[in-house]
Amino acid sequence: MYDGGIKEYQILRNGKQVGTSVTAIYKDTGLTGDTTYSYQVKAVGNNGLNSPLSVELSAKTNASGS
Repeated sequence: MYDGGIKEYQILRNGKQVGTSVTAIYKDTGLTGDTTYSYQVKAVGNNGLNSPLSVELSAKTNASGS
């Protein structure tokens, strides 16, 4: 998988791809307040192969207006 390095990371929110990043940092935007979101990440190698999905993590946004 990692021969030749990593091309990008694909970010999934609630099971759907919402973005990519060439670094290990991603800022999600346009979220609804007081809502729990689940995230997973997979790496795409320069050789075109994908890593398995990461463990799923959840995060809850602050309530709107706070």
